[in-house]
Amino acid sequence: MRESDSGVEDVLDKDVLFEVLASSRRRLLLYHLHRRGGEANLVDLAADVAAAETDGEIEEEVEKRHYISLYQTHVPKLEEIGFVVYDEDNRQVELTDRVLEISQILGGKREQEPPWPLYYGTIASIGFLLGILSLAGFTMVPASIVAVVFFGLLLVLAAYHYVGTADSDLEHSVLETLVDE
Repeated sequence: MRESDSGVEDVLDKDVLFEVLASSRRRLLLYHLHRRGGEANLVDLAADVAAAETDGEIEEEVEKRHYISLYQTHVPKLEEIGFVVYDEDNRQVELTDRVLEISQILGGKREQEPPWPLYYGTIASIGFLLGILSLAGFTMVPASIVAVVFFGLLLVLAAYHYVGTADSDLEHSVLETLVDE
């Protein structure tokens, strides 16, 4: 594994990944961090992990031990390989896009992105062609109607594209498979 200038490994290999994921506590930490939207306070994460590891009510002492374990061992290990960033001042832990490598290494397939440039290019070409034909008088439809329909289609496609990709920034679904619930 090579290390970059920032101290984070450039290439994550299977041995390192399996070493990191061998700890059920780290898997739970990643899982609960994902469930909280990719960012959470370490105190809250300690409570989540403690609750997941114990069946009964969580005592303050147990939660404290989990917090110390996460703070001293597990968060630094995940930060070392670039899966999380920890803000010590605010006690905030945040997932990075590097967790996507878990899915890639474990052989999971990422959902294939639709060919958006092709969709936009097709609509633009059809709109351009219809506009030229309309202006040249080869259609019965006025150019203004063609323009409205063309821009309407473009707006619908752009809205669909936005909605379809808006949540994908935090889409780390492989983290859902790291723990048994």
